[in-house]
Amino acid sequence: MKTFYTIIALLLAYVCFPQHYSYRHYTVFDGLPQNQCGDVYLDRQGFIWVATKAGVARFDGETFNSFGSEKVFLGYFQGFFEIKNFLFAFTHQSVYYFNGYHWVKVFDVAGSKESLYRLYYRNNGIFLISSDAIYTITPDLQVNTQLFKDMIPEKILDYYQSKNNEEYASFRSGTWLLNNDDDGKSRQRKICNSHLHFFFTHNSWHYSIALKDQTVDPDISGVVKVKGSDYTFLYESENICGLRLLGNNCIFFAKDVDKWVMTDTSGNILDEDSLDGTPIISATFDTNKNLWIATENGLFMRQSPAFVNYTEKSGMPKYIWSVVEDSTHNNLFFSYDGRLSKLSNGIISTENFKCKYPFDVENFLMNALCSSSGQVLISTGYNILVKRNGFIKLVNPAPADGPFYAMSITEDPITGNVFFGTTKGLYICDRNINLIRHIDLDGANVLSLDFDKYGRLMASTKNGVYLIQDNSISGWKKNEIRINNSTISLKKDFNGNIWYASKGELHFYFYTGDIVVSDNQYFFISQYKKKYIIAGGIEGVLLIDLQKFYNKQHDFSRFFDRYNGFSGIECGQNGTCVDSKGNVWIPASESVVKFMPERLTFDSTPPPVFLYLFETSSSDLHFDTAAVFPEHANTVYEFRYNQNNVRIGFHALAYSCPERVTYKYRLIGSSEIWNMTSETTITYTNLGPGDYKFEVIAANENGIWSKEPVVLSFRIVPAFWQTLWFKASMIVLITALITFVIYQILRRKRVREQKERDAERRLINLQMSTINAQLDPHFIFNTITAIGSSVQDRMTDEAYSYFVKMSQLLRTSLKESHSVTRTLDEEIQFVGNYLSLQKYRFADRVSYTIQVDDSVNRKTVVPKMCIQIFAENAVKHGLENKPEGGSVDITINQNEKGLSIIIKDDGVGRTAAAKYSVRSTGVGLRAFREFFSIMNRYNTESAWYRITDLHDGSGIASGTLVEVFIPIGYHYLNN
Repeated sequence: MKTFYTIIALLLAYVCFPQHYSYRHYTVFDGLPQNQCGDVYLDRQGFIWVATKAGVARFDGETFNSFGSEKVFLGYFQGFFEIKNFLFAFTHQSVYYFNGYHWVKVFDVAGSKESLYRLYYRNNGIFLISSDAIYTITPDLQVNTQLFKDMIPEKILDYYQSKNNEEYASFRSGTWLLNNDDDGKSRQRKICNSHLHFFFTHNSWHYSIALKDQTVDPDISGVVKVKGSDYTFLYESENICGLRLLGNNCIFFAKDVDKWVMTDTSGNILDEDSLDGTPIISATFDTNKNLWIATENGLFMRQSPAFVNYTEKSGMPKYIWSVVEDSTHNNLFFSYDGRLSKLSNGIISTENFKCKYPFDVENFLMNALCSSSGQVLISTGYNILVKRNGFIKLVNPAPADGPFYAMSITEDPITGNVFFGTTKGLYICDRNINLIRHIDLDGANVLSLDFDKYGRLMASTKNGVYLIQDNSISGWKKNEIRINNSTISLKKDFNGNIWYASKGELHFYFYTGDIVVSDNQYFFISQYKKKYIIAGGIEGVLLIDLQKFYNKQHDFSRFFDRYNGFSGIECGQNGTCVDSKGNVWIPASESVVKFMPERLTFDSTPPPVFLYLFETSSSDLHFDTAAVFPEHANTVYEFRYNQNNVRIGFHALAYSCPERVTYKYRLIGSSEIWNMTSETTITYTNLGPGDYKFEVIAANENGIWSKEPVVLSFRIVPAFWQTLWFKASMIVLITALITFVIYQILRRKRVREQKERDAERRLINLQMSTINAQLDPHFIFNTITAIGSSVQDRMTDEAYSYFVKMSQLLRTSLKESHSVTRTLDEEIQFVGNYLSLQKYRFADRVSYTIQVDDSVNRKTVVPKMCIQIFAENAVKHGLENKPEGGSVDITINQNEKGLSIIIKDDGVGRTAAAKYSVRSTGVGLRAFREFFSIMNRYNTESAWYRITDLHDGSGIASGTLVEVFIPIGYHYLNN
């Protein structure tokens, strides 16, 4: 029974193709006219053409432009060919050429029962074969017909080739060599009873394929190398089809319908793969050596020869968490559900530990190790599985500590001791997995282990990185930076520096510093042959060229994901293996990816850029086609002034990874600045008349930019009112009109302002004259009389003192009569002299106080007589008529808004004063009121004064209160 299961497993292994490349699969949902492809072809410009049963499509890496709806086509498309700059396609019944916009018919086959089905090149010309004739298209597009029915007694011509005066014709019943003797007579010789498919290579030899179900000779089955009547097997297999020569040294063919093989011209296999039941028809390389395969189920593009996928269809179990190469160089794969798979000689075999062994293996975890003694160590959760030379056992290094999970394993290359990073810290064991010591790392899980350049063990945990030396925790050196980040994986490179992955970042640690290299999430880090650092995460794999990195080159890294070859979904944590053959095995969620860095190619060719859209519109933004490309490079398109909105579409031919193509563009005439974008359509609106030149360049995924831009030139013709002469005329006319209008406005304004100023100045002069005249002559006369009495009474000192004050008062009143302002200090001195003289006149009947707050700026400019008028009225009308006399109190304060002046007296009040006074005309107050009214017109804040009658508790007049307010920064007109 065991033998039976072994045989079944081996048969399944042979049936399953063990590996698959990553492909992009294009179908009708991507724009193909139909899924059944007859041919795929790369033209001279770099476009991919696909022939289907429903028409022809041209692919630019992003869009399939279909030409299948044109009514000129007859029959199903078979294939393509080019002569000079003409692209041709042929169906079973007709031949067409592409003029850049449409397919145009060249000719139809002669008979209604014939059909075209093969295409060959000869001497820079093309010939096609039907059942009994050859149609030749010469470089000058002449069509010639050659019939075979009178030359060879065979039926149904299938293949034909000619070179160096030798012609080979293959019929359903055999293959013939046709040539001419020296005397010019034709000679026909049958060289094989088999039906051969063939083509020539550069050395005039040709290769043939024998289809076993159509051959007479059963011994011929496979790819054969033929010269004359001799042939040699290159690849022996049944059911060979779709033979193609790709390049000068690569033969492509399909076998068993869905498998493809590439060999060199000596028969050495270069590559092979399977499309899982999809019949293969033909293939081609694009300009970047990507392989395109036309099939019965759409178009496939192999993304990269550096990545191979092992899935369930390959016989690989799901959920592989760890890969390791054993001492016999077989690759072992451990799955989370307890399965061990081995890849040996291309065959995958799997053991289920749950069914086969008596001990309990629930699952395998990450980070397996093949020790120097040949033991394979892998954590099973609670135990360590040890596998060596077919013998398997489970051990627990510390059974007394209870269950723990080993999540990382490494070996000391000097002592051979094995270190297990677990959920309970670090366990150090000898070669036989006997416990030496347990180190608790603050209860943190140990996810990754490696030795630094000083020989210390670095243990990455959620608490940061711990250093272990001499079986104990070691401290960091003085010049080192302690890594406190939570780390998932770490790896030492060939220079001894540390690469580690923390949450959302990849770091480079060089002991005296730490830099972030990438901001993606990574789950493993591996070093490849001292050349690369490989880090894998959720989105894909990052490849860092260490030489470029240490030389500080900007292009030191490349990222691979589903767009450019790596199709794994979420890389596994620390389960990667770099085997002795140079393969990097990366576990992912649904597969295992074999990464072969040596097979990577670097695309250093910038992608060519093509314009595919040029539209214009007026203000309604309803765009119409302006040009259908391709056009002549020097074409300059002209548009009307109102067609000033343009939309330009462009695209770069980058088949490897079109999603990462970037563009720079600019519109000279509008801006010289280059703009960066990943979009392929640009719209400009409201362009002014003038000449414009649109330029665009592109860069591939490696940042290689076009050297020369693609240029599109156009001109927007101005309307007559947009022309220079019209604009110049209008500018002159408008300037003259504006100048005239401004002149008239300014002249009238100046006249009006001058009249207003003259009137205001006259009014101000009149008001100030009136104000200045307010020194009562009776006051002056009485004061002089009082001084005279003092002189008579021999009080000469007192008389002299008051005489001086009187003279100062008169002098101040008369000087600077042209000015309407004085400083506050001058106004206070003037009022002080006046009140002092009044006190002298009336002796004890009049008293006064002047209080000035310290915050007041005495240099503030104030209107002349702004205090004096009200102080004089207080004495003359309030106190003079009061028998017992009274007092005048003046208080001056300043705040953030302005200057406040309060004049208060305890006289008889205004009502009683009106009965006594016969000398007051009120001219002074009216003049002062008019003065403030005029000044307020020239200020944003207004000055004002307010007079309030005071009364005692019985309602009897008890004096007068005057408030004067002058705002901060108050502006005065000078006369």
